Amino acid sequence: MMKKVITIVVLQATMLYYLISAGGCLSGGHGQDRSVAVPQVAALARNVADGAQLLIVQSLQVADISNTVQQYVDLQAENEGSVRSHNDMEAVPELRKAHELVSKANVVKREAEGVGEVCTQLMEAGLPLVVREAQNSQQFANLQAQHAENLDSLRSISQQLANLQIAHIANVFSLHRFVQRRYTQSQQFANLQAQHAENLDSVPSFTQQLAHLQAEHEQQIAQLYLAEEQIAQLDRVTQQLANLQLEHETRISELHQAVANSAGPSAWGNTQGSRSPDLSVAVCIVCTTLLTVIRMNSCPDGYTGA
Repeated sequence: MMKKVITIVVLQATMLYYLISAGGCLSGGHGQDRSVAVPQVAALARNVADGAQLLIVQSLQVADISNTVQQYVDLQAENEGSVRSHNDMEAVPELRKAHELVSKANVVKREAEGVGEVCTQLMEAGLPLVVREAQNSQQFANLQAQHAENLDSLRSISQQLANLQIAHIANVFSLHRFVQRRYTQSQQFANLQAQHAENLDSVPSFTQQLAHLQAEHEQQIAQLYLAEEQIAQLDRVTQQLANLQLEHETRISELHQAVANSAGPSAWGNTQGSRSPDLSVAVCIVCTTLLTVIRMNSCPDGYTGA
């Protein structure tokens, strides 16, 4: 059993030695091979070291047992008081077995110590390198995972940046249209303000013209009222003249009638034959002419009332 354990430990140590010496999976190859081989080699190195340590412990235990047996045999021989030679001691079965056991224990101890020394040398030579390579591989795997996460974050940030850029372009176009509308409204407001200023400048002259027109209109109304009053007065005068003329004609007619009645038929015929209508006609002409002159002098321009 002990030989099998020693053989396995020696084979594992030899494999570890060749793996570390070759360095094919530790210092070269692709990153994918490194991530698989390095942990396996590190585990193998740890198993070899643990086996060597266990073998050393077991060999020490066997050596202690053999020493105990040897002491027991020596004590038994001393108690029996038999002084025998070395050949006689080998003749005793128990002593022979004890001697063989002690010899085997010493051999196992020496082999275990040799294997332990080889494992110690291998561990000192290659185990730190294996551990460093395993740590570097783990760090490299972590960096690769972090790099993948960073790439995903970068893609997300790039997409967000593209969306923000599209929104920014739309906002710029909207702002440009808004500024254009504001500029057009400002131009229209400036034109309206200039027109309003012109209207304000023309308001005094327009007000003055309106005042002149209103004064002329009031003057014409006053003249019209005056003319109407004069016309009414002339109408009253004309009516009075007509009444006077009618009264005058009536009196003349009565006078002629009285003269005719007093003179008789002969006088009436002479008077009627010698009477002329020029007097009444002359009175009518004078009245009409006087009325026309009064109207022309008192009415506004362009009035030609009959």
